[in-house]
Amino acid sequence: MNPINLNDSSFDSKDVVIFNEGVAGIVENVSMKAEEKKADDKESAPNLRVIFVDPNNNAEINFGLWNVSGSSKDPDKDLTSLGRTVKHIFHSIYGAAFTIPAFRDDVDMINAVKTAIDRTSTNRYRVAVNYGSGDYPSVYLRVKKFVPFMENMNISKVDSKLALGTKDFLHPIKADDDTTTTNAAPKTSWVAESTVEDKPAF
Repeated sequence: MNPINLNDSSFDSKDVVIFNEGVAGIVENVSMKAEEKKADDKESAPNLRVIFVDPNNNAEINFGLWNVSGSSKDPDKDLTSLGRTVKHIFHSIYGAAFTIPAFRDDVDMINAVKTAIDRTSTNRYRVAVNYGSGDYPSVYLRVKKFVPFMENMNISKVDSKLALGTKDFLHPIKADDDTTTTNAAPKTSWVAESTVEDKPAF
């Protein structure tokens, strides 16, 4: 047996970096990438992870897209939700006037998202992050669960429709927290109640 050398860098503690330093809100100049499910991933892992990368410290935050056909209790409802999310991603990448091609099925749809993200790796975005909402509280910072949750940086702040609403939580939720008002987003010009109807995304 070889001697154990604790001076080797493999024994160093790992620095933990947190997306936007754990602060909820609108994060700018974020890059986006996508990773497909790997063979050694858990069965419950998403078929595609959409990953946002913090421009300041390279910390990541992500959400998953799952194939819904054959594995969902309500495939029609879940396909609509998936389609709404995919449409939002495409329009965030290419603009609202972009005509999205027709897809054969949910698998084709998710594969197209991966291709679009890979082809536009130099794009930069705004992304809305929170600690969940009244219906979906979270102890971890996460991407906003409702459309719109991202926006291309070529849209000015003046024209931006990206916002956190009054139901979005700005701090992690603990079991004994009063989540009624103190944790929700204030109505301000930049972190504000959205004027766009929130739609379930993922």
